[in-house]
This record gives sequence, structure tokens and C-alpha cells, in this order.
Amino acid sequence: MGKMEVFPAVTLNDIREAALNHIECFLNTLEKGRFKPTIICMVGSRLNGRFNENSDLDIAIAYKGDLREDDCFNGLMEEPLFFDEIKVDFIPYSLDKGNQINFEKEYYILFNSEETVATNAKVKCCGCNEVTNKSEWSRPVIINKKFVGGCPICNGAFYEDLVMAGESCHV
Repeated sequence: MGKMEVFPAVTLNDIREAALNHIECFLNTLEKGRFKPTIICMVGSRLNGRFNENSDLDIAIAYKGDLREDDCFNGLMEEPLFFDEIKVDFIPYSLDKGNQINFEKEYYILFNSEETVATNAKVKCCGCNEVTNKSEWSRPVIINKKFVGGCPICNGAFYEDLVMAGESCHV
């Protein structure tokens, strides 16, 4: 996928890798089972295009485990992560406490431990770059953390999750 407008020198893959590495470093400081991320996604003003020069980059984390959300936040923010001097703000949501990421607003999946997130999932074909519903793709499976199927437009094989509430996710 191309570069985001708000980060001219950083790709989405750069953000994904750095965020996952940062979260993994935090995970390694905890007892096993206290923090098990299920969904990690970008949310907020940097994603939806309504940001200003002081805006941070919000990354939401839905997780299972008994770790308190404020302890998770403090642990992830102890050594802050930055992109081009823009601070990353990690927002934890404990599924065990009944909290959820708001999937009614724009979001971009960085990690998903389950095969599908929502029935209205939008995906962008890596071949023709057309955005369609995930349900329109044939044979959807996950191989090496990439979704594989048949694009309804060009029959391309790989796509990126691009779940959104509006008509554009601004990435």
C-alpha cells in the first residue's frame, strides 16, 4: 500500500511493524496471559483526515486478559513511539471488562487475530486498487497474515483490510 498523506516518509507497513514491535516489547514484560491483543487498528483524526499539527496518531488495541486498561496504557506509553515527531497514543480496550473499539467510525486494521472483524468489512485489492466488500471475494483465507481470495473485479489474490464507516478512509 502507498504512503499516507499525513506521513509522507512513512508507509502503512512501517506503522504496522513499529506498532506491533512496540506492543510485543511491552507484552514481554508481563506475565503470560495477562494481555492478549485480538485487534490492533489505527483510529482517530490522523486516519479520518481531520487532524491538525498537534494531533497524535491513535492506535486502538482490543485485548483479552486481566491487565487493567490504565496499566496497559501506562506501560505502552512509558517509552513513547513516534513517527516523524508525531506521538503514537495507544488506546487499550479490555474485552474481558466489556469494552470495545468503536467500529462505526473509520479504522485501519494493523493486526487481527480472527479471520473477520465485521460483516461490513471493506477491502482494497492490491491488484486493481478497487474497494469492495470482503463478502464479495471468493475463497477468503489467511496465509502469512494476508488475506487471499478472488477480487470480484480483477480476480486479484491479495487484499488489505480497509474497514471504514464512511466512503473514504483517507489512507
